[in-house]
Amino acid sequence: MRSNINRWGWILILAFFSNSYAAELTGTVTDSKTGMPLPGANVFIEKTKLGAASGPDGGFSIDNVPPGEYEIKVHLMGYEQISRNMIVVEDSTIRIDVALAQSPWELDEVVVTATRRKHILKDVPVTTELITRDDMTATGALTVDQALRSHVGVTIQDDLSGKGAILRGIDPSRVLILIDGHRVIGRVRGSIDLGQLSLSDVDRIEIVKGSGSTLYGSEAMGGVINIITRKPSQSRRLSPSVEYGSFNTFDPEFQLETRHGKLGLILSGKHERTDGFDLYKDTPHTNGEEAIKRYNLDSRLGANLGESFYNELSLGYMHEKKIWVESEWHEGLRQTLVYDDYEWNNRYDVGTLHRYMANPRTELEASFHASYYDHDWSKYTRAGYQNDSSVTDDHIIESSFQVNHSFAPGLILTAGADISNEGLKSTQIVGGKKNLNYGDLYAQVEWSPFAGLTFLPGLRWERHQTYGNHINPGIYTKWSPGDNLAFRAAASQGFRAPSIKELYFIFDHSAAGYIVYGGGDQLDPEKSYNYSLTAELNYGRRGLHRLTFFRNDLSNLIEFDLVEFTPTYWRGVYRYLNIVKARTQGLEWESKIRVLANWDLSFSYTYLRAHNLTEDIDLINRPQHTAKISSLISLPRWDAGLTVWGTYDDRKLWTSQGDTPDRFSNTYAPRWIVWNLNLHKRLLKSFEGYFRIENITNEINATYGYWPPRSFTVGLRLNLSRESHDSKE
Repeated sequence: MRSNINRWGWILILAFFSNSYAAELTGTVTDSKTGMPLPGANVFIEKTKLGAASGPDGGFSIDNVPPGEYEIKVHLMGYEQISRNMIVVEDSTIRIDVALAQSPWELDEVVVTATRRKHILKDVPVTTELITRDDMTATGALTVDQALRSHVGVTIQDDLSGKGAILRGIDPSRVLILIDGHRVIGRVRGSIDLGQLSLSDVDRIEIVKGSGSTLYGSEAMGGVINIITRKPSQSRRLSPSVEYGSFNTFDPEFQLETRHGKLGLILSGKHERTDGFDLYKDTPHTNGEEAIKRYNLDSRLGANLGESFYNELSLGYMHEKKIWVESEWHEGLRQTLVYDDYEWNNRYDVGTLHRYMANPRTELEASFHASYYDHDWSKYTRAGYQNDSSVTDDHIIESSFQVNHSFAPGLILTAGADISNEGLKSTQIVGGKKNLNYGDLYAQVEWSPFAGLTFLPGLRWERHQTYGNHINPGIYTKWSPGDNLAFRAAASQGFRAPSIKELYFIFDHSAAGYIVYGGGDQLDPEKSYNYSLTAELNYGRRGLHRLTFFRNDLSNLIEFDLVEFTPTYWRGVYRYLNIVKARTQGLEWESKIRVLANWDLSFSYTYLRAHNLTEDIDLINRPQHTAKISSLISLPRWDAGLTVWGTYDDRKLWTSQGDTPDRFSNTYAPRWIVWNLNLHKRLLKSFEGYFRIENITNEINATYGYWPPRSFTVGLRLNLSRESHDSKE
């Protein structure tokens, strides 16, 4: 022991007083199968600030390496990370050549959403889809809605409530949005605006389609989108970026990560500014996207208190301001009135996480989360008088406890409890302020009677203040007859509790000629029965194919219903009621293929039949056929990469983005084809530039949803990082 101390003492003294004893580390990084050089690989020396990136010829060089024993790690997107041990002696040149093996797409990633515990993606019993950080970088996505647009089975609905996600034909009000397992609040007309959610500190997005109500309760009857943030792990990382584009769009952002001993900190921020666009200048109102200014700031502090106890504190803030012009024909005055609209939104979040490994078979987890969202909308006449307004303050406070226990190999119990309080304060609800309390108990057992077969039954009991007790079951199974083939089946029951707005809202919009009343005690929870069958075939990095048949039967759906017309409310008096039964069914096909060593191609197709069974009509804004394609090409000679992706939406029933509901339409929006391109190139050792074109063919439309015109974006990203893996979650 004393000899080791003396040896390291001399090494540190020599390294401190002189660089003449420092060594140089060189080498090349190649593909293990083809032998081709791999540019852009990150080479790090563990527990130091030393690192480099491989150049166009795959070569790298790290100078001034002090004498000592080290571990070197090499990582590149699409390849498995490897590590090598080395001994550095004074005043020497050391060469290490590394051959990286291609990784099998995302199947080796760890996911948590489907079972509320860690699972390797290829082994999870519930079909889970993943958008990785590399996927976001490839398309240049900066917000969650942008990351989801190119994903199979997801449609982004852009309307007055923002950018919401439709999963397999089920609208945004029935899709649960989570950040690290906690609910995102701030729904407008039932939808969470995903454009408000920055990707600055996001590690991946996990998507579980079909009901997730067994584990997550209300709002998950259509599926769950869980946005997973980065955890503090690296000793030091700084990655600022800035981009500028069409419509005077300006987007700077940064991520900072640091570690000191047992403490790790991640700090990220983003600013977004755009003038928006107006597709039809001949009208007084905005035919397109409003002007937006938005700020996001998030922080996460992690502490490892011993080998088995991890704690985390997270804080988040979002501020948003929107401005647009509105006009409408006033029947009484027989003229068009023009208004200036202003909207302000703020979101504040705080959360804690405590995870304890009691023993190798038992893991305990407790968390707390509180979120506050204030929304302020005002409409002014051109004379400066306030014509209409809406002010709401939402909050949620939720605490949860969960245990994962392995009774034996192949028999694992996950059980937990949640307690939540939701509140809404507004001049437009009965009494001005309402609160709802609810709690639940849930349990599921993962049982593998033999290799390749897994059953996952689950049950949730929930007690709600407004409608009492509710029991929600689900069962999932996975069968793998071979290493490359898997089948998954699911049958589950979902529900959605009436929101505070649907229960108690009074939206008196007399300036526009209508009023909306909440349904009160007349409302019951919405229900769904969800079924799916998935076949998945993979053969390493060469290909992945997935085919899913799905069906969702929904009942008791809450919608506006017309009650009467009055002279004041000439557009109608409406009330929330349980009036609709619906069914969505179809298939999803997704394929990812490595065509060549430097060329990955992915394709997806969705066939959807979405039908309103009560009124025997198709559901609005659901295209029957949707196809998406993406091509990623690596250009090692120029140390660059090119991504081209496109979407095809078939024609669909359409109604305008009006303020009053409309479940009926005889108007079809035409098909929509959009192509996009993102080119990125390493400029210097730590700098990367990129150029993006969206809607290359400039296919626009001012009538059916304001299709955005062609846009150009240029950006620059700096990445300074020194990786360390001495932290544990």
